[in-house]
Amino acid sequence: MRCKTAAVAIVWSLLASTHAKAGPADNLVEDVGRGLLVDWSTLMVEVEAGSYRAGAQATKAVEQSARLAIDDRLEAGLGVVRVAPDVLVSDLLDDEDLSGSLEARRSRWRVSEAVYTVSGKVDLRAQLSLQEFLKPYTLKRARPTPPHGEASSHTGVLIDARGLGAQPAYLPALLGPDGAPLWQGEMWDEDAVSAAPVVWVPDPSHPAAARAGDRPLLLTASSASGAEITLEAGAAAALRALLDAEAVARGRVVIVSDPL
Repeated sequence: MRCKTAAVAIVWSLLASTHAKAGPADNLVEDVGRGLLVDWSTLMVEVEAGSYRAGAQATKAVEQSARLAIDDRLEAGLGVVRVAPDVLVSDLLDDEDLSGSLEARRSRWRVSEAVYTVSGKVDLRAQLSLQEFLKPYTLKRARPTPPHGEASSHTGVLIDARGLGAQPAYLPALLGPDGAPLWQGEMWDEDAVSAAPVVWVPDPSHPAAARAGDRPLLLTASSASGAEITLEAGAAAALRALLDAEAVARGRVVIVSDPL
């Protein structure tokens, strides 16, 4: 096969993550600037960077240069990602108890796609799991796992917050009608090691909504302010009854919100 121009590329798709790449039309994706996208449905930070060949530079060296560019973009841009209603990643990086472990985890991104052109340019698309990156913070807020969790007829919780202007965060706050916190992402410590508290989807039929199981508690939010979502009295009481059950404490909460 003939290459007509230097723009012809060979694409290697690397299965470097358990999450498939999806666009904004499918998932709830936010452009946070500085070349970073946050996919709130897969809880992945996505970043792209490339590097050009200099002279007779080997492809491996060009690829390494692109990898360094990925590192630079994550270091420069990750700080603006919302962790909780009033907490950004930059706030956690200023925390003496968390900064060391988070900075070490920031480099745990993986290449999801690499493009090598005949001109020698290498373009990389990479993903950083927010669940893995923020695990120290999630564990810090986690509760001891009880010997026997409370039984419930609900397998999870699905909250419809569409039309309210909610802003996704890794640990959103669910409030009662009086503004008092009901749940702020606390999980059982055994589950906080391997799961995130919440996923965000643009539609209840989204595949990621299966996280709430086949018998979720269905709630409708009454208002939202940023990543704070308020429930009316009946919904708040129903959620409160599940706070010590697997449906909430194991991270089986799904929030439906508008595309960003």
